[in-house]
Amino acid sequence: MNGPLPRILLLTPVKDAALHLDDYAAALEGLDWPVDRLSLGMIEGDSRDGTPERLEALRPRLERRCRRLLLCRRDFGFHPTVPRWTPAIQRRRRSILAHVRNELVTRALTPEDDWVLWLDVDLVQLPTDLIQRLLAVGADVVVPHVVSRTTGGTFDLNTWRLNPGTLDVDWGPFMRDGLLQPPPGVGRQYLGQLAHLERVVLDAVGACVLLVRADLHRGGLLFPTEPVEGLIESEGLAVLARAQGSTCVGLPGVTAVHW
Repeated sequence: MNGPLPRILLLTPVKDAALHLDDYAAALEGLDWPVDRLSLGMIEGDSRDGTPERLEALRPRLERRCRRLLLCRRDFGFHPTVPRWTPAIQRRRRSILAHVRNELVTRALTPEDDWVLWLDVDLVQLPTDLIQRLLAVGADVVVPHVVSRTTGGTFDLNTWRLNPGTLDVDWGPFMRDGLLQPPPGVGRQYLGQLAHLERVVLDAVGACVLLVRADLHRGGLLFPTEPVEGLIESEGLAVLARAQGSTCVGLPGVTAVHW
């Protein structure tokens, strides 16, 4: 890259992540990006496993990895008794997550940040050149292929493109609580199915690893807390980004590993 490297703001929501925080810190330390061009913001809430205490203990290590660190907290009292992917709780769960993300980026983003890189706290492996490879695309919104540590298959099913020829699909049977929730793969292709392509223009993105041009967030592009065209949170952000003229791109050949 010519000239000074872009300033990157890493943002991570945190909940019940005490067991993952050390791996998260190690993943950040492994990124090949200078400390003086990195900032970090984390928002914790609704944890019951000692995450706030563990996060505070980790503060010195995190501060050594970035030039600016923000740790904040916001509780919503959301403690579902069913698995997080259960369809019945998706609207509330992802609406809360959108609120959390929006609060974090609003509090952490400064005028000098060039890009925002959203990272899940339970990522276990990132390419050392992740930032360089995402930036090289030149698109406003970019995601890599996030795979499962246990299966090796695609983990982030919120990143997808519509199958060719799906314009006449009746999505009505798959709407629940105003959200489009078809079974995995119905009408959609994931990055794991598109490994033969270098770049893929996407219809929706997940936020396990998500790069967004900071000016978009500053200009009001946030994560919708209510469905937009049947999509919410990161998937809804892709809808809004496209409506503003931005392209969302996926990189099937760039792999991040999720717990």
